[in-house]
Amino acid sequence: MISQKTAKADRTIADTALVWMMFLRVVVVTALMGSAVIAEVIRKPGGASDPLYSLIALTYLLTLVYALAWPFTANYRKQLAYVQILCDLLMVTGIVYSTGGTDSNFSSVYFIVIIAASIILFRRGGFVAASAASVLYGSLIQGIYLGAIPPYALGATSPVVMPSQVVAYTIFLNVFGFYAVAFLTSYLSENLRLTGRKLEEASDFLADLQVFNQTIIDSITSGLMTTDFDGKINFFNSAASTIFACSPEEAVGKNVRELLAEEDDFLDRAKENLGDGRRFLRLEGSYLNARGDEIYLGMSLSYLLYKGETLSGFLFTFQDLTEIRRLEREVRLKENLATMGEMAAGMAHEIRNPLASISGSVQVLREAESLNTQQKRLMEIIVRESERLSETLTEFLAYARPPRFEPGLIDLCPVVEETASLLEHSAEVLPEHEIVVETPPEPLEVYADPNQMKQITWNLARNALQAMPHGGRLVMSLSRNGSGEIVMKFLDEGVGMTDSEVQKVFQPFSGSFERGSGIGLAIVYRIVKDYNGFIEVDTVASKGTEISVRFPTDRRNVG
Repeated sequence: MISQKTAKADRTIADTALVWMMFLRVVVVTALMGSAVIAEVIRKPGGASDPLYSLIALTYLLTLVYALAWPFTANYRKQLAYVQILCDLLMVTGIVYSTGGTDSNFSSVYFIVIIAASIILFRRGGFVAASAASVLYGSLIQGIYLGAIPPYALGATSPVVMPSQVVAYTIFLNVFGFYAVAFLTSYLSENLRLTGRKLEEASDFLADLQVFNQTIIDSITSGLMTTDFDGKINFFNSAASTIFACSPEEAVGKNVRELLAEEDDFLDRAKENLGDGRRFLRLEGSYLNARGDEIYLGMSLSYLLYKGETLSGFLFTFQDLTEIRRLEREVRLKENLATMGEMAAGMAHEIRNPLASISGSVQVLREAESLNTQQKRLMEIIVRESERLSETLTEFLAYARPPRFEPGLIDLCPVVEETASLLEHSAEVLPEHEIVVETPPEPLEVYADPNQMKQITWNLARNALQAMPHGGRLVMSLSRNGSGEIVMKFLDEGVGMTDSEVQKVFQPFSGSFERGSGIGLAIVYRIVKDYNGFIEVDTVASKGTEISVRFPTDRRNVG
């Protein structure tokens, strides 16, 4: 069964052949007619006969008609081809008649028309043209022999005196030639068409296979990169482009050592390791993408094999493990927090009651009149530190045994503004501090416990102020991002944090400030996670820190 695409290709080939046939018709007929005219003039000095001029003029006229009708016969090209073949056969018959009939040297022009028919219309067209040529040529020769057609070239009106055997042999010989040429040329034409179809099908299959392979490569989530032995990148798939934040055009041609920021002997060391019989190398580490962001990759390096045997370069496959590493840190942090919570619950009850007794006893002793100034000052220190320790234990209990949720739909803008107002009137704010609140005019509502939201803003704001012991600017802002999440940000100009400090900032007792219990941010972290929110830290040592908390618009599935 012939596909529509193959049939369309056949029509395109036939259309092209028809155009060339119209062009070649003019060239061939002009050459043949010109030679016939010259021969006629040499034989008859009086001039060429009018029929030859008429045939030349008619050929040009028909070609012009074909050309003018071409745009209007797009759906009838096959019929147009048959019409042209038939007209050409009639023209050739006229040429043969006007140049001697049985003695004409132009009977071979029939073969040209038959060949053209076989090419354009394939086997059927070739045999139709051979049959029509046989009928026309046989009728012409038989008519001249019987006297039904005057022998124009001989200038006589009587029948040609020729043995019947010669007439029959001449007709048979030419008819046999017509069909032989039709058979051979149509055979070649059909084979050419079948070969063309197979070639086109193979080309389509290869194109589809290439697209399929490219689709697979582009669909895999792992980065894929190939290089030559010098490390020059020659392939870079879309996943690799996403991971390294650079287009394939930017990566191809670059050296892999430059992309991975590796040392000059990186590939030499890889060759040595692969030469020990290992099929691939497993690498893990931190790299920088084109934007300067740190990414953690798990990478496999192996030889690139051409046809399964010849070594032609290196193959790198890698995955972005940055998010997995972050989740692993969160799991470890939660485990640590759970352990600390259990410890806090046990320690609080064991320490709090004796501490209350100590504090009460010291307060009683402080009122004694026999104490001197130094002793009273020491008593005040004991009471103050006992209160601080009691406050720490209270925070421990709040962390280990959080109060029950009492959620409701609340606007976070007043919560942030109230926190800023309380901070401005607290002893922790120095004259060198500046607190800026940025909230939108419209409410930003979440389904949450208001006391917990206040606890988040209070702890994060106090932490930011403690990071600026000599003053600075604190910006507390609320906004909604493109995903509809409410974003709460605390930006300070404080001391910042190192990478190691960031990794443990939400762990209990990890605080580095003198006036802190070290569990405020741990409580914040737990509350945010209870609301299925996200908390992120962006910091530069000695320049400041920005802590962002993101809440979905409605968290009715809290906990």
